[in-house]
Amino acid sequence: MYFTDDDSEIKPGKAVSKNFASGADFDRVEFYLTGYRDKQ
Repeated sequence: MYFTDDDSEIKPGKAVSKNFASGADFDRVEFYLTGYRDKQ
């Protein structure tokens, strides 16, 4: 799943949120975030 806005970005000072649902029970959930910055 990607966390972006409608322009496929997360703009400075803005936030993006997502909800996930699963039919399974979990003991633990881990979330890893990676990103990159375009050279301009």
